[in-house]
Amino acid sequence: MKFLILPLTLAVMSFQASAAWKTGEITGYIPYSEGLKEIIIFKLNENPIGGCNTTGRFAMDSNSPRYKASVTAIISAFHSKTPVRVSYLSTCNSWGNSADASFICIGDINC
Repeated sequence: MKFLILPLTLAVMSFQASAAWKTGEITGYIPYSEGLKEIIIFKLNENPIGGCNTTGRFAMDSNSPRYKASVTAIISAFHSKTPVRVSYLSTCNSWGNSADASFICIGDINC
C-alpha cells in the first residue's frame, strides 16, 4: 500500500504544478476542425505567450469530455463580455501554437 501512495501523490502534484490560470475577457474565438476532431481556439485580453504557445491563444479539442460545454461557455462569455477563468497546461496538443485549455469557469464560483 505504501508503494502505491507515493507514486499517486507525485502524479497529482506534478499535474498541479504544470497547470496555470488566466482570467480575462474573451476577445475572439475560432471554431475549427481537423479531420474528425473539432477544435475551439480562443484568446483572452493580455494572454500569456511562452513555450509552444506562440500566439497567446488557448485551444480545446473534442477529445476533452468538457468540450461541448466549454464551447457554449466561450461563445456566451464572448458575446456578453463576461470575464472567464481558464485553467491551462504548458502543452499545445489541441492546436500546435496555442496552450491547451483544461477547463473554463464563468461567474462567481470557485474553480
